[in-house]
Amino acid sequence: MSQEKENFTETIESSERGASNPELDPILSNGDVALQVIASGKHAPYTSEEEKSLLRKIDLHLMPFMFISYFLQFMDKAALSNSSVFGLIDDLHLVGNQYSWCGSIFYFGYMIGQPIAARCMQHFSIARYVGVSFVMWAIVLVCTTATKNFGGLATIRFLLGMCEATVSPAWILLTGMWYKKTESAMRDSIWYSGNAFGVIFGGLISYGLGHIHSSIVSWKWFYVVYGILSFFWGFALYFCLPDSVVDCKFLNDREKYIAVERLRDSRTGVKNKVFKKSRLSKHFWTLKFGLSPLSTLLDVFQPVVFRTLVI
Repeated sequence: MSQEKENFTETIESSERGASNPELDPILSNGDVALQVIASGKHAPYTSEEEKSLLRKIDLHLMPFMFISYFLQFMDKAALSNSSVFGLIDDLHLVGNQYSWCGSIFYFGYMIGQPIAARCMQHFSIARYVGVSFVMWAIVLVCTTATKNFGGLATIRFLLGMCEATVSPAWILLTGMWYKKTESAMRDSIWYSGNAFGVIFGGLISYGLGHIHSSIVSWKWFYVVYGILSFFWGFALYFCLPDSVVDCKFLNDREKYIAVERLRDSRTGVKNKVFKKSRLSKHFWTLKFGLSPLSTLLDVFQPVVFRTLVI
């Protein structure tokens, strides 16, 4: 561990020596942009009080955006299962395994869209990319109301999966860019709990939407309301979500330096555009990766199962 810290310190010192000409320094020209913050000037050592104050400030500007986004994503994904209870299956004449396929095809789009999103976010602004994705899936979500059969619904679900694939890798990247490894687990739990709150309040919201009396069929209200909320939230993310330590507006130069410097011991970075194949293969064959699809089954079938229960 001490050797790793020493090597990382040498990397920083190398960046400081090459700050005057980044093109001559491979660390700055092909490495983590956080090193440029450290190499930009000299700063006095920070205190624990400064670090705690900075951490509270980061939490205040990041966690609400990430939590609400994950809550909305869960509600959008669960719209299919909730709307099925209020007539979607009958109105779209779904028979046999067609409803099950509509639930599954979402994750086919998700699997295709997630690697693309993860790669694009290495090169583009994460906040802008997620904001645009939110707006796109809001439009796709509202378009569900125009579907008439299995083919139309399956197409919409596939496109929705591709659009929603952005959120999870984006939030994992942001958490790693802003927090130490010892702090990441708690922050991951906070924004991921948006799913839990979706489960808790989703039923109540669905009951209210399903009992709106109007000329619009009950199940379509799920897609109209969730689509409108996601649309405006996408603009909020685009313009307000802090993207990285380097270009955020709510931190001054001193706070940016502390935000980067405190990550040294954790050996995490702010942003690196270099793709490492070894890391991809390492995580692809883990047990957690193989078991993760099982967690999605309840999202699709829980309301349908509850409907069939005889009390």
